[in-house]
Amino acid sequence: MPISKLQWYAFLATAPVLWCALNFILYQESALQDVRVWLLSIPLVGLPGLAAWLLHRVLDWRLKRRFGAMSRTGLRLSLQAASLLAVVAAFTWFVFWAYGRGGLLGYRWEKGDVQLGLLLALGLSFLVETLYEADFTFIRYRESREEVRSLEQQAEHQELESLKSRINPHFLFNCFNTLSSLIPEDPGRATRFLDELSKVYRYLLWSNRQSLSTLDEEVGFIRSYCQLLKTRYGDALEVNIDVAPRYGGYAIPSLSLQLLAENAVKHNIVSGSQPLVIDIFTTDGNQLIVNNNLQRKPAKAPGARIGLENIRMKYQLLRQPGFQVIEDGKNFTVALPLLFTNSVIHSAMQVLIVEDEALAVRKLRKAIEAVDPGLEVAGVADSIQSAVDWLRANPAPGLIFMDIELADGQSFEIFNRIEVHSPVIFVTSYDEFALKAFKVNSVDYLLKPIQKDELEAAIQKFRRSGQSGTPLPGIENLLRELQSQLQPREYRSRFLVRHAQKLVSVEVKDIAYFYSDGKMNFFKTFDSRRFVVDYLMDELEEMLDPRSYFRISRSAIVSAESIVKIDDYFGARLVLQLKPALEKEALVSREKVSGFKVWMGK
Repeated sequence: MPISKLQWYAFLATAPVLWCALNFILYQESALQDVRVWLLSIPLVGLPGLAAWLLHRVLDWRLKRRFGAMSRTGLRLSLQAASLLAVVAAFTWFVFWAYGRGGLLGYRWEKGDVQLGLLLALGLSFLVETLYEADFTFIRYRESREEVRSLEQQAEHQELESLKSRINPHFLFNCFNTLSSLIPEDPGRATRFLDELSKVYRYLLWSNRQSLSTLDEEVGFIRSYCQLLKTRYGDALEVNIDVAPRYGGYAIPSLSLQLLAENAVKHNIVSGSQPLVIDIFTTDGNQLIVNNNLQRKPAKAPGARIGLENIRMKYQLLRQPGFQVIEDGKNFTVALPLLFTNSVIHSAMQVLIVEDEALAVRKLRKAIEAVDPGLEVAGVADSIQSAVDWLRANPAPGLIFMDIELADGQSFEIFNRIEVHSPVIFVTSYDEFALKAFKVNSVDYLLKPIQKDELEAAIQKFRRSGQSGTPLPGIENLLRELQSQLQPREYRSRFLVRHAQKLVSVEVKDIAYFYSDGKMNFFKTFDSRRFVVDYLMDELEEMLDPRSYFRISRSAIVSAESIVKIDDYFGARLVLQLKPALEKEALVSREKVSGFKVWMGK
């Protein structure tokens, strides 16, 4: 707890005044004649007074730390006044109680003495506290002015560096060199390259007038920018972008992704033997993560970390915390907070819920708001007729969540009574695997009870479809698909494979997992026997019972029985420990994690 010189000076100036005044109240004229009065007051007035002052300073310091914002000044002053009154009253009462209780030097307790002493102590204390508050306000004003001046200087520096990055000819010269090589070799590719280059520089000119850009705008720009880099570096550069559509309306400082991608290429080795991998993805914590593998160039490039400082300054200017840089020796990661803007609110898409259970409606509404703030529940219908009435009376919603079984029949009847122009996500109690045809027909479904991961996946699929549903298949086709798909499906029970110059039949229940080495596909049994299988991974996925096997990545399908341990892995992925062990790491890809968790929980 820091105590300023002014506070010490004020205490040393007023403490003797209060000390003398209390002695005169206690003994009046006798205080001038008996030196014992002053000696006795040192332990009974001086030391308790110092303790009371220090206690109030601690309380005052804590209140200023917690309620120091300008918007909370009124509350802070009220609490400071209350604490000052309590401390001063306790100190005054103790002094007169101590003297009166012991009858020290003939003093007798009188109520008027206590009141007079309290008024005197409070008056001096409030006078000193007013001085302290004036000092605190002046210091805060001076610091705020210095901060504004510093931020203005940073803004000017940021604007200059941003301008430099836009007109830096190095990147443009590289692009022209690449273009000149493409023109004679592949004119069509050269034309596409020129189109992407035009998009990049058009965005650079546009962003010169914008401090913030939506994530959709930034991602669209970085795709074009990275396409130019990919044309130059080929397979030596890999850029993976996995941004949840619900964050499209959120904002980040303009050109943040370009600065980070440029830094990654500038400061790391990019070669066929050492490919540079840049991952850009969103997290549930309203963050955009930009990660690249670390393979530093031997000579440090000039201007290291200038781009990072530019982004940090932008967030500081916006007074937005949360910008993070993490370097662990293998990966370089930057976390950009996604900013909630008015465009997110105003662009909310209207949603209709068709559900006859009130509790289910409340749960679904709450889940929708949590998963995608860009969706707003505009209406609820609890029957076929009320759904038809709502659709006739209101503009077509952007999306409909529709329970199949309603109190007055199946919701398919709605399609017979009125033409539905909105995409539909069905909510059903039917077995999810039997309803696979709904996904194929671009009509998604959710299985009750609705899981958050499944809801998020369904909404993301809808967002990716362009937010305008494809024409729904006819109701007769839907019913026919429903009836046919509800029939039990036959899955592969064994594989006939070649082994040691002979054919061997292997039961599927004995297979731990299927995997690919990039050239051939294999499966391994629980007793560690390995066989080549003459099917593609996509074909194997269709042949296997999804209740027992799950495709964790493009190159691996695992049995639930083979999984020994599941651990978190960098990049929002999972790593599995299998038995028998797989020759390489068994990684669950980021896009498969949600489905894998649901599958393992069944």
